[in-house]
Amino acid sequence: MLANLCLLLVSCFAGISLCEASLRFFSPQYRHLAEAQFSQDARRIWANRANSRDSIASPDNPTAHAWHHNNLALRQHRNFSEADLTAATNIGVFGDSWTENVRMDAPYSFTEPLDYLLNQGRTRFNVLNFGVDGYGTGQSFLHYENFRYVNELDYVLYVYCGNDIDNVLGRRLFYLDETGHLARNEIIRPRWVPLISRLSLSYLILDVTGLLSSRFEIVPIKSGAKPRPLIVPRGGQSQSNEYRKDGFPIFQQLIRRWKSLVETRGRTFYVVTLPDHPIDPFLASVFREEGVEVISLYDCFGNHDPTHLRRPWDESPYRFRRDGHWNEAGNHLAAVCLYRFLEEKAG
Repeated sequence: MLANLCLLLVSCFAGISLCEASLRFFSPQYRHLAEAQFSQDARRIWANRANSRDSIASPDNPTAHAWHHNNLALRQHRNFSEADLTAATNIGVFGDSWTENVRMDAPYSFTEPLDYLLNQGRTRFNVLNFGVDGYGTGQSFLHYENFRYVNELDYVLYVYCGNDIDNVLGRRLFYLDETGHLARNEIIRPRWVPLISRLSLSYLILDVTGLLSSRFEIVPIKSGAKPRPLIVPRGGQSQSNEYRKDGFPIFQQLIRRWKSLVETRGRTFYVVTLPDHPIDPFLASVFREEGVEVISLYDCFGNHDPTHLRRPWDESPYRFRRDGHWNEAGNHLAAVCLYRFLEEKAG
């Protein structure tokens, strides 16, 4: 009996090892999720690792490009020292996959040509890309709050994406207490989560079951709060009316606190909206109420090319044909739009 049990365990271990090895060789998309570019983070659930390197193919091009993060765990083509930051005007850009732009080589991300354009004058600028694929507003805010050189960020740009409000509840990092003030949930992560999050097989299972999220998101459910799935739906998006109704007040408080922290340090805070849709009227009223200035890429893209919004997304010259994200041309135009805005506002 004991011998049979041992044989069964050995067989199971050998089978899992064979499946894992096969997935790592034949299915790199799962390996990318499981390997070193992500770390467990007690504040943000997951975070990019400093000096991490990998390769990945873009949606429309099978040729792999470098996927690396610099010494500050930022999506940049170069490193930054403390002296680099103190000697320049620094623009920190926060957001999710539209900001990080892992689907293309780092120099094509909009933060890089924006950096180039700003540095044609006498003033030295650093445009820092804090984007992390899959982040919601709460995680982006925590990324700002816990950045080692946060006091060196002169301009803070938060790139708002339509699923950010859903992610506010899906991540459950923040909630409103009985007095309506923003409060922080602590992250509860069972010990087995870091282990299984390293296995490509785990992501295959989640993908087959339709529950694939970029990372495992294990967080507490506070007493009195509505239970939520511990692993959020694909992409972390629900777009449900319930999520939007419950998420808006928390989102508004996050924007209020973020703007307040930036301005307390004597810096400037902007929200950037993406080029695909005009800003939601209710959301626009939220930003107006908080005194937040919005940089509308929708208006800028429309002024540059009035026809692009009438095309299907897979025929847009600014988006990948096999992916909803903007491509190199879209990033280039976004950089020009942001440069023109900053040139006018900041001289």
